[in-house]
Amino acid sequence: MIIPGNGRQCKFWSTPWSPFGQLITFLGNTGPRAIGIPLSTSLGSLWNGESWTLPPARSNRMKLIMAFLITISLPHTPDAAIWNTTDFDPVQNQKFSVRKVYNLIRESKPIVPWKNTVWLKKGIPKFKTLTWLFVLDQCPTRNILISWGLQTDETCLLCNQEPESRDHLYFSCDYSFSVWGDRHLHRQVYRSSSAIISSISTIIKNIISSLREDNGGFSSTAMQLWLSSS
Repeated sequence: MIIPGNGRQCKFWSTPWSPFGQLITFLGNTGPRAIGIPLSTSLGSLWNGESWTLPPARSNRMKLIMAFLITISLPHTPDAAIWNTTDFDPVQNQKFSVRKVYNLIRESKPIVPWKNTVWLKKGIPKFKTLTWLFVLDQCPTRNILISWGLQTDETCLLCNQEPESRDHLYFSCDYSFSVWGDRHLHRQVYRSSSAIISSISTIIKNIISSLREDNGGFSSTAMQLWLSSS
């Protein structure tokens, strides 16, 4: 917001110089004509050095503005821009904070149960984001593109048999199944299901063990849960 100095660069209607924000928004687009103060008027032009020269108030909101104006006077210093996130307090917030802006504009929602599974501290950002999109079913598969209003064929690009969706690609697409089951992925070496399960278990235990340094309690609990279920 703007803290008025001499008011020369401070527009009465469009500059957020008061706790009411932009007065053109607070009073409406008909405000300049109804009150008799032109849209281009500067705040400084309404101050005669001792008092404010304003037309009579014609609405309760204009009365609020006038009540605020009589509490301030314009000095000879230039107008100053400050960062203010709470109430009208020019001393409280003098610095711009990205964190405060983010917390002001973001929509707060309860923490989801899969938070720690997706947003791992040491995870690769690209993979975490992709996993997050798949959990929410918002990856740009063809059914999602159609829901966004794009004109495209809904048939799966891989198998050309069924509508393309997240669940189809992972669980029912013949082409995906053949890729995951391709013999070249296993280097033509046969491995029994028990051997594959054992390898997966080892990988998971190694991942859990890698968390011990950052969160020993969580790592220990996770390891106990995994061992008890395996």
